Amino acid sequence: MQGKGGFHRMNWRVPLVLTWAGTRGVVPLAAALSIPETTEAGAALTDPPWSSS
Repeated sequence: MQGKGGFHRMNWRVPLVLTWAGTRGVVPLAAALSIPETTEAGAALTDPPWSSS
């Protein structure tokens, strides 16, 4: 980071917040991508298992 007097060392809070925010975005993405598109038998998964009508 550059201030008026040149380069300064980055505060430890900036990487911490960026890491925390990135983790919060990756976890839901990983959960969404872990939902299978086919059943164990190979048939297409038309309705998610949690939707019961």
